[in-house]
Amino acid sequence: MPWYDYIYIVLAGAFGGILHAIYYNDGKLLMPKRVPDLDDQSRYNYSLGFVGDILLGIAAGLIATLPLDLERANAIYVSMISGFAGGAFIAKEAKMTEEVRSKVATQLPDLPAQEVSEDGLIRVEVTNDEH
Repeated sequence: MPWYDYIYIVLAGAFGGILHAIYYNDGKLLMPKRVPDLDDQSRYNYSLGFVGDILLGIAAGLIATLPLDLERANAIYVSMISGFAGGAFIAKEAKMTEEVRSKVATQLPDLPAQEVSEDGLIRVEVTNDEH
């Protein structure tokens, strides 16, 4: 693949990222801005807005096309689709990970009382209440 094909892939991924930003924000491009930290009001965080979607689109386009060794037209197509879907995929995975984490945290069993013997070993009695 010639070096200039990478430019096409990056541009197609960026275009897919812009389409993602417009589609998922009801036709608006959210501008980058500085937002106060929720925990410490004297500190600030930065929201990348549509620039973050462009960066995700570029990364998704590169990741999707580079291992496939496609012709230029197919690489551009795959990169654009990946750029559009990249942000949605990452957001979905982050949401699913957080849901699983909170679900697992609420379902952890209570540990039984532990006794430490004279030699420093911990004795734990485990019973199976389910039959």
